[in-house]
Amino acid sequence: MAHDYRGQLSLVRQLRLQRVDDVPRLISTPLPEQNTVFAEAIAGQDQTIAERSEYVWPTGAQTAACRIDLTITRVGQIWPAKVVLSVRADGRFATRFIFRAHDNIVCLERADSGPNQPDVDVWRQPRSIVCDFTKGAVHISLFIDSGSVELFLADGTATMSALITAPLDATGLHLKSTGGSVTVSDVAIRPVDNSSRSKPVLAAP
Repeated sequence: MAHDYRGQLSLVRQLRLQRVDDVPRLISTPLPEQNTVFAEAIAGQDQTIAERSEYVWPTGAQTAACRIDLTITRVGQIWPAKVVLSVRADGRFATRFIFRAHDNIVCLERADSGPNQPDVDVWRQPRSIVCDFTKGAVHISLFIDSGSVELFLADGTATMSALITAPLDATGLHLKSTGGSVTVSDVAIRPVDNSSRSKPVLAAP
């Protein structure tokens, strides 16, 4: 990341107003055309992760730029205290999405996402969004690029975007559960196809 780099455009999205549980909601979903920049999907196995265990990602899943799709489902009637998805990780850095499903909250922690971070509180403070976990399962779509992460949950009813400063060799992926078990299914990792980088479908005009 270049010194003093502070922003980039987000994914091009479709916005629509839709009733969800009889409440009008603004739904935000990425346009399907953005999939042209990704290579063939790498499928992960369905797994149940419990306390002190971690999801085992397929070979080739760890990359600096990709799309990750997966579904997490509670085991039994109660969600774990938290499920943590760490991306762009190495021994020093990581960006973490913390799913506190029993509170219907998703938090983003990027205080140690990488070097050369802006020295401001707004960067270091955790961010959170509301997401409905009461149905017992939620689908996650996560877009990771060299300097950003964009999260789409539950068919676009909850979204989150943020800059990060991870070095390009920080490509670790970790998915853990605390205080209970979850089933991880429908896992697909789509690395960026470098031959398609010239196609301007990820950035707004």
